[in-house]
Amino acid sequence: MSLPFSVGGKVQFPKHICATCPARERCTTSKTGRSVSIHPDEPLFRELQQRQLTAVGRAKLRERVAALAFPISYWSEAIALWIKLNSIY
Repeated sequence: MSLPFSVGGKVQFPKHICATCPARERCTTSKTGRSVSIHPDEPLFRELQQRQLTAVGRAKLRERVAALAFPISYWSEAIALWIKLNSIY
C-alpha cells in the first residue's frame, strides 16, 4: 500500500492495513499501525549520498574528514591542561 506524503511530513498507515499486510512482521510490531516521517532535508541527503558514490565525491569527503580531525598533540595538550586544572595536589 502507498499513501501520499510530503517532505518534512508524516505518513500514518492505519492499523487495519498493517494487520493484513504480508510485510508486517518485517515492518512493525506496533498494534496501532506504522508511521513514517520524512526529514525536511531528505532530498539533500539523497543528493549527498549519490555524490559520495563518485571518485570526486569520495575525495572531497576525505578532505573534509581530514580538516575536521584534531592532531594528537592537540588532545595531549588538552588532557594535560585538564589534569593540571583538576589536580588536587
